[in-house]
Amino acid sequence: MISYLSKTNIYCVKVPQSVEKKQQMDIRNNAETEGSSEEEHNKILQIRDLVEKQDPTSKEYDDLTVRRFLHARDLDVDKACTMFLKYVKWRKTFVPTGSISVSEIPNHIAQNKLFMQGTDKSGRLITVVYGGRHYPNKQGGLEEFKRYVVFTLERIISRMPPGQEKFVAIADIQGWGYSNSDYRGYLAALSILQDYYPERLGKMFVVHVPYVFMAAWKMIYPFIDEKTKKKGVDERRCLAMSSIMGVEQHVGDASYLSKTNIYCVKVPQSVEKKQKMDIRNNAETEGSSEEEHNKILQLRDLVEKQDPTSKEYDDLTVRRFLRARDLDVDKACTMFLKYVKWRKTFVPTGSISVSEIPNHIAQNKLFMQGTDKSGRLITVVYGGRHYPNKQGGLEEFKRYVVFTLERIISRMPPGQEKFVAIADIQGWGYSNSDYRGYLAALSILQDYYPERLGKMFVVHVPYVFMAAWKMIYPFIDEKTKKKIVFVENKQLKSTLLKDIDESQLPEIYGGKLKLVPIQDS
Repeated sequence: MISYLSKTNIYCVKVPQSVEKKQQMDIRNNAETEGSSEEEHNKILQIRDLVEKQDPTSKEYDDLTVRRFLHARDLDVDKACTMFLKYVKWRKTFVPTGSISVSEIPNHIAQNKLFMQGTDKSGRLITVVYGGRHYPNKQGGLEEFKRYVVFTLERIISRMPPGQEKFVAIADIQGWGYSNSDYRGYLAALSILQDYYPERLGKMFVVHVPYVFMAAWKMIYPFIDEKTKKKGVDERRCLAMSSIMGVEQHVGDASYLSKTNIYCVKVPQSVEKKQKMDIRNNAETEGSSEEEHNKILQLRDLVEKQDPTSKEYDDLTVRRFLRARDLDVDKACTMFLKYVKWRKTFVPTGSISVSEIPNHIAQNKLFMQGTDKSGRLITVVYGGRHYPNKQGGLEEFKRYVVFTLERIISRMPPGQEKFVAIADIQGWGYSNSDYRGYLAALSILQDYYPERLGKMFVVHVPYVFMAAWKMIYPFIDEKTKKKIVFVENKQLKSTLLKDIDESQLPEIYGGKLKLVPIQDS
């Protein structure tokens, strides 16, 4: 195999090696490199001099390989040198024989999740990976998965048409659920692709994306380098697959998600475990720090060791518990495990039905409609219509509270995690007093649905209610206290209009919306 190395016009005869080391390509005839500048050729020589002094075995790699690392570091010789030496060292230890065999990755081969055939209009090989078929495998563990990733990339590279260095991927996430979650695996695969196979991915289409996957995406996204992020679908092409692949592709029930230029098809999921949220578009989460992401991973490791069923819950849920405990992982772990245990016993079927709370539904005391200016759902509760019910007792009331919170969450707009409450105490008297009920509701909200309440307006407050309030107040945590606003009657409408547009405000407070009972919402 002969390859042209540089402007010194020297041809070298090379002994066949592995795929990545000695790709069968004449750099002069590669359409992608015809426009390479003299500066680039000189820098390839500089890198060769630097790396060969530190590791003579680097001579085995051709100029195409060196150039990809140079491109990955924007022609910065020192950075490319560091990156390339890291690759050479890694390959010696991870792929000492030069290739990964099928016998080394039996568990992942059995999942039948990756396919390769055809080329796009630019001649790049097309691969299809089914995310819903990937399951973290305890037998082979992370190491087998990393071998599978390398096997896959090497196989793709070995099948590339002459003159081609890149491939196109279609990541199909249909059927993906919490049992498929593999954050360590995703990050390992991303690291291998970006650190050891730079400039190989040409473009990636992510299709059939369920809402539940977005929590995983948010965890992965910060670790994707800027060049890789730009390999999404061109924003100007609505039928992206059609324009690039030459095949008919309908976007369907899809929405454009972000500036990464990826179109995702969304599928409804359950309420608390699989919330309908595109986390990338959530204004509250865009500023999440790397520290927070790392702590979510720490928290997951801790709770999953103690209760493997906790894998069912998405990262948004985990993050709310973490934030409720001011990013203290140990405290959040205790709180989250308590929630998981409670949910198994109190909501074993996953939801509360109207038939389980007949007495409280009959009181017609809670309504839901409209959103505030931040997009948070508005709920209205009439304290004067609540009466402790001896028939269903405290347990039925607790079920009613859970039913209410679940219904609110299920109706939240995409990208929203919180709601606003208007607690109307008009007509409240001693017959409405229910201290045990109030404390139970407060406990459920704070202990099991943290970071859900955005703000609460307490309106039409009679003096007699303040005695009950004094009893409840010491049990309200500091974060919740800051979200409660007592509104004077004279300033009721003006106060509410600061947060809620008139078109979204209930008629009874001077707005234009009719009240809708929560069970009918």
